[in-house]
Amino acid sequence: KGNFVHLHLAPGGIIERHPQERSVTFFVASGQATLIIDDHQIEVGKGDVIEVQPGAMRGWTNGGTEVVEVLAIKHK
Repeated sequence: KGNFVHLHLAPGGIIERHPQERSVTFFVASGQATLIIDDHQIEVGKGDVIEVQPGAMRGWTNGGTEVVEVLAIKHK
C-alpha cells in the first residue's frame, strides 16, 4: 500500500534532509526547486519525476519566487 503526500514549498522554503525507510517517487507538479539526495543536489522542475531509494537522505530547497508543489508517493 502506498502513501501519498502533497507538498507545498514556499519561496525560500526548506525541508531538512531526512531518511525514509521506503522508496519514494516525487512528481513535481509546479515550480522549480533543488532536491538533495545524500550529497547530491538535483535541480528539478514542473513535470520531473524522481525515484529515491530507501535509506537515502533527502531534502528540498526552494530558492525561487514561486510555490513548488510536489506529489510524494511512498512505496510499500
